[in-house]
Parts: sequence; structure tokens; C-alpha cells
Amino acid sequence: MKLLNLSLIVLLFFTISCGTNKENGSDQNGPSDNIEGKDILTNANDGDIKENEVITEIKTVHDTIYLGEPSVTATKMNVLYRGIRNPIDIAVPGIAAENLQISMSNATFEKCSSGYLVEPGKGKRSTVSISAKLNGTTKNLTKKEFRVESLPDPVAYVGGVKTGRIQISSLRACQGVIARLENFPFDVKYSVKEYVFSTSLKGQTIERNVRGPRFSADVRRLINQLRKGQKCYFENIKVKAPDGSVRNIGTIALKII
Repeated sequence: MKLLNLSLIVLLFFTISCGTNKENGSDQNGPSDNIEGKDILTNANDGDIKENEVITEIKTVHDTIYLGEPSVTATKMNVLYRGIRNPIDIAVPGIAAENLQISMSNATFEKCSSGYLVEPGKGKRSTVSISAKLNGTTKNLTKKEFRVESLPDPVAYVGGVKTGRIQISSLRACQGVIARLENFPFDVKYSVKEYVFSTSLKGQTIERNVRGPRFSADVRRLINQLRKGQKCYFENIKVKAPDGSVRNIGTIALKII
């Protein structure tokens, strides 16, 4: 009889425990991954966030999902350059790309297969703002500010030399003046618009204005007359940048060897 009474007590305790767990919403399978319920974005306050604030938690009626920090990075560096299309990456772990909404100040942009291509304007700063559309409600997630700068000046070359000594055979084989950026992450093209070629022959200083990068027939004739030890100059070299600006990038001074 004592054994029977003990069994009844254990059974009654088990029944009460199961009922209590069910009322509290516990389940042996753990928290549900279903987030189809109403989402509540939480942060310091329930409104638009300030710059550099990040929402990393989404609470739902079922459970809590923690998001990775939203990422906005320039593919090459933390600066945007005027006159070119700057690639940037935008990602928010836990939120599908189609649910993200992107806006930018002082810039135009377009989506591409690897992220976004951004062309900044004349201002010194550009801000990328990210929001997400969740269950019909749009919430701001984060902002990222980039510096905006002009492209640096290129360096002019003749025959692979930017200044100093050059073989007479290299100079005669050269077709003209080129300009290119050094140690720059983008492949940016500058076009040489004009320059002044000068040299001294038989005690006389001779100058020739040239339009475009290629040596003119007159400059070619003068170069062919140069001998070892003589000097020539390519001065007031002007180039056109991708943003349309024209820049004077100085002089190339060469000594024939």
C-alpha cells in the first residue's frame, strides 16, 4: 500500500510540472527560429538612431535574434574620390539584401553585382544611411560617413623617365608624354592636353608648343639632333583628370646619356 501511495504522488507531481511548463511556453525543442511575428527593433530608444549607433538586436513575440554589426566599407579605402566610380560593400548579417534601403548624401550610386558604385559630389563628406524593411515597417539601422577628396595629381613620364638621365635611343624611340598615378588603388586615366618642349641647339634656346601627348614632327626633328650631354625639357605639362579638371603637373628635365 505504501508503494502504491508513493507511485501516485510521483505521477501527480509529474502531471503538475508538465502543465506548468506548457503554460509558461517552454518547449523541449528550445526557442523557435520562426520570426513571422511582430518585430520590435530595440536600441537606446525606439526611434531613428544617431550616427554610428548600431541596432544589433531584434525582439519578436517568439524569441530574440542577434544581428551582426552592419558593415559599410569602401572596397579600396575609407575615402571616396570625385570623378570616378568608387566601389563600396554594404551588408547587414541577418537581413536579406532586398530588405535593405540605401541612401547617400552628396553622391549618386547604383547597385552592381559586387556591391555599389558611388560617385561623390563637390562636398567634403558623404554619408551612407542604411534602413531595413521588416514586416512593413522601415527602421533606420546605421550611418557611415566617408571623406570625399579630389584625385591626386599624376606623374608625367617620357620614355619611362620622370626626370633625370635618359638614353638617346630611348628618347628617340618614345612617342610622347604620358601621365599616370603612382601607388594608387584605382586604374585612373589622365590625358595629356599640352606641353612646351624646349632645348638648346648651337647656343640658341628653342621652344615648341605641343597639343596632345604625342611628339609633333617639329619636336621629333629637334630630338633627333640632340647628342650626349645635352638637355631637353617638357614644361607646363597640362593633363585632364576624370572629373574634367585641367591640371598643370610641372616639368620633366632630361639629360641625354
